[in-house]
Amino acid sequence: TLFRGRNLFTRTPYLHFSHLIGDKEPQYITIDNNEEHIFETTPQLQIVLNRAANMLTTGVYKHLNSNGDEIENSPYVDLLYNPNPNMTGEEHLIQNYLQKNVYGNSIEYAFKTTLADVPKMLRNLPPSRITVNKTGKIWKQTDLERIITSYILDRDMDSQDSFKPSEIVHRRIMGLNDPIMGKSPLLGLQMPISNIRAAYGFSNVVLTEMGAIGILSNDGSQGQQPFSEKERKRIHDTYTKNHGVEEGKRKLYITNTRVKYQAMSYPTKDMMVFETVDNNTQAILDRYGLSKYLFSMSGDSTFTNYREALKSAYQDTIIPYADNHCAAYNKLFKLEEKGESIILDYSHLPILQADKVKESQVVERKSRAFEILVRGGMSADEALEMVSLERK
Repeated sequence: TLFRGRNLFTRTPYLHFSHLIGDKEPQYITIDNNEEHIFETTPQLQIVLNRAANMLTTGVYKHLNSNGDEIENSPYVDLLYNPNPNMTGEEHLIQNYLQKNVYGNSIEYAFKTTLADVPKMLRNLPPSRITVNKTGKIWKQTDLERIITSYILDRDMDSQDSFKPSEIVHRRIMGLNDPIMGKSPLLGLQMPISNIRAAYGFSNVVLTEMGAIGILSNDGSQGQQPFSEKERKRIHDTYTKNHGVEEGKRKLYITNTRVKYQAMSYPTKDMMVFETVDNNTQAILDRYGLSKYLFSMSGDSTFTNYREALKSAYQDTIIPYADNHCAAYNKLFKLEEKGESIILDYSHLPILQADKVKESQVVERKSRAFEILVRGGMSADEALEMVSLERK
């Protein structure tokens, strides 16, 4: 097998070409219980997720009736834009997205009073401090309360809060076997994230602990005596105090002593450290459905491929995620029973309106062609088929 040990996500793989790297095995970070630290200290991961989260918030919450028309002054929309006393709707949505895409779970508390249909408050609970109490019965149960008895939030060593399943909106990134708790996407990114962090660590060590940048010694000519301690000190002091690129310092060092210089800088370029970062960042981008052309890492980005990448990100990633996000609210608010729905609408964005303008121009041209064909004696049905228009 590729991996040794029973815990596949915290053991390092045994590689048959390990002789090429000596007696060292690859070292990968442990994901479980380290998700928050990994997110906060891995810039590529944080940048990608924050970009996606901010794109998600450009949508506008709307409450639609069964005919697809917007319901004005909806209390549900008001709640989503003012979820709790200390957060805006945008902040709440960003936090919910980040929690789900770092931990694999977002667990949202909906505080309800007995008589009100609309919750009074929404709060994201920290997934790392939630314990789900299960009944042990899953596969034959039709009611959530027969699967989960409570969600427990550990506030500190001696304090807990308990929540009923009906008070919780639990969104998850599904794993292969557990139908209740999601799996962190970082598990699948363990190797790329480890490589990125190792590359930054290597670069830091070279920059901060490389010691001397070179050796200045006698040139070894016949009869040349080794430098005395006094001569070494004189050369060093003269070089460091009087020479440099700053104003008032000499740019050349001239001495009567016959010396030679040997550079000791590490060939970091040969290690391709930042190429390693870029290559492994691509795995993160692929996992979260964004293109490199949306970020400064792409040196060949143009206006055209930026626009295409932005449009693709909304159409293929952000909007499907928003639909899934709102589906959980529709279930919580019981809107499905009335044929109503909450959506996040992105149709106002210029990047998406461009397609509508182009589509309307095509329809206009086809309509003109239809009129010309009909005036020329062709039947309406034949003309419609020829210009690929549908009958209204």
